Amino acid sequence: MPLTESQPDALSSIYARSLYDLAEQAGGRESVEGALGDLHDVMEFSRADARFSEFLASRVLPVDRRAASLRAIFNGRLSDLVVRFLQVLNEKGRLSHLPSIVASLDRMVQEKFGRVEVDLYTAVPVEPRELAGIKSLLQKALGREPIVHSYTEESMLGGVKLQVGDRLIDGSLLTQLRRMRDKLTRDGAAALRARGDRVMAGIDQPVASAEITPKPAPRGVPAPARTTGPAEPMAAGTERGGDRHTGKKTVAAVEVGGQRVLIRVDFNVPVEAGVITDDRRIREAVPTIRSVIERGGRAILISHLGRPEGTGFEAAYSLKICADHLSQLLGRPVAFPSKDCTDADAAAAVAAARDGEVVLLENLRFHKAEKKGEPQFAAKLAAYGDAYVNDAFGTCHRADASMVALPKAMAGRPRVIGFLIEKEIAYLSAALRDPRRPFVVVLGGAKVSDKMGAIEHLLPKADAVLVGGAMAYTFLAALGKGVGNSRVEADRMADAKRTLDLAARLKAKLYLPKDHVCSTIFAESGGQIAVYAEQIPDGFMGLDIGPVTQAQYAAVLEKAGTIVWNGPMGVFEWPAFRVGTQQVARAAAEATQRGGVSIVGGGDSAAAVDAFGLAGQLSHVSTGGGASLEMLEGKTFESVELLDNE
Repeated sequence: MPLTESQPDALSSIYARSLYDLAEQAGGRESVEGALGDLHDVMEFSRADARFSEFLASRVLPVDRRAASLRAIFNGRLSDLVVRFLQVLNEKGRLSHLPSIVASLDRMVQEKFGRVEVDLYTAVPVEPRELAGIKSLLQKALGREPIVHSYTEESMLGGVKLQVGDRLIDGSLLTQLRRMRDKLTRDGAAALRARGDRVMAGIDQPVASAEITPKPAPRGVPAPARTTGPAEPMAAGTERGGDRHTGKKTVAAVEVGGQRVLIRVDFNVPVEAGVITDDRRIREAVPTIRSVIERGGRAILISHLGRPEGTGFEAAYSLKICADHLSQLLGRPVAFPSKDCTDADAAAAVAAARDGEVVLLENLRFHKAEKKGEPQFAAKLAAYGDAYVNDAFGTCHRADASMVALPKAMAGRPRVIGFLIEKEIAYLSAALRDPRRPFVVVLGGAKVSDKMGAIEHLLPKADAVLVGGAMAYTFLAALGKGVGNSRVEADRMADAKRTLDLAARLKAKLYLPKDHVCSTIFAESGGQIAVYAEQIPDGFMGLDIGPVTQAQYAAVLEKAGTIVWNGPMGVFEWPAFRVGTQQVARAAAEATQRGGVSIVGGGDSAAAVDAFGLAGQLSHVSTGGGASLEMLEGKTFESVELLDNE
């Protein structure tokens, strides 16, 4: 990716053109390249130097301090040409446009000199001589002179990673080892055994209580054509897999210039030892935030994190770590004013925010009122915004104050959805409304009680429903199968029998595991591990679907036109019990490559495809496990329904 991802506006392009012309007049191509390099240094320097970050945040220095401050900050790092240019920007109050100006100048240089931009990632900094050699090799390979941005990344041990335009070339040792491990997993003894069992067992037979032929596509709907190549993701304004229409206004329809835009985001990310281990939810919120600040709005962000007691500040659940991470993603400061989202410091920071700036307030759930949905708490938050944006899909199914009471309190002001919710609803609603056939649903996870509503809602719609995970054992027990010490929800046995009867009446294909990878203890290691067919003996518990089931489910998935998946097939976090989930993920990815649409419903399923390195090969990975599951049950969200219609 480029150093800056900002989309340059007209004003930024004008400034970039001015700098380009000045540099070209001063010394031709060499001076232009020097100016670009210096501006890249400005951007990098701003991320690491508190004085310059403060300078950017202030946007304008008094005239009598301007030149001296610039020289003091950069201390001879930059050419006189760039320092003079920054003085002009400062004088006109346009330093907030600097990322866009760098992007514009980058593009002009590439167009002028016919070059391509390359990001180079190595484990240790590259020496100038080595970098020159890499540039030479890249020029020969690409046929154009590259602009190379060099970054360090510890995971690149033993190799390099190149981002050339949209193409990623990952040659790190860790990646090669991961690919070798995956190949061994795929072609190892278990998979080979599965292929033999697949032939012997007859892979197209579902469980005895639901052996039904696939139902035809609805009358008037042609059968899906087979295609080759990966399915294109559903982008804004496209028709692939359904349009993006949700019936609700989006942030793009709001005039945000000079306005305080209160954005409910979902920054409830996993944090271990002070490190964010999965930043998907933060990354997915960036397009909405950028839309606001790049159009001159002031983004006021609110979110929750974890499950604090609700009695005040708890350091373990502070959103400060998210503010710092978002600042890196945006390439600009993110203000984080206090330890309370409603105290005087928070209110002052919101009032002081300028156009194009971002403020993230502290964890909403430090107040019990957030979970209780209290209108009084919502009224305090409502005072922060001239407009409200809901972009927290992972919380849409909840009636928290910031999700329901807050937009109610802001009646009369714009209340819209963000781009993430637009995308999430578009994918899931399109899959349920008019799926490509065959439509295959995969449901797993620990508790059948969590998925019963989804199964019963989807059985009439889907061509096949594949069940795995611990939830499968309640169904198997209802069929009279021996499940040993596997987890069974005894209080849901009647529900399981009712669902099995429904599948039979509908002549629907409901698949349950034919074999199981079992252990004598629920632990990563230490127990006796064995594979059993339909009857699991006492003393053993099922912790993953077995090789016959893996092959059977993969065969169903490889023919799918639409796949919706929520819940892993086993305890995928432990190597001995991850193969079933991995095989389903790989089959879904391969179906996507052949032209299908695959939707992974957040939560543990999203964590699994991330762990297997397959997330990028699927059409959509949701940010909301519970929310996506409720959509699969056919439920609507009050938090979305009360927002402005188109």
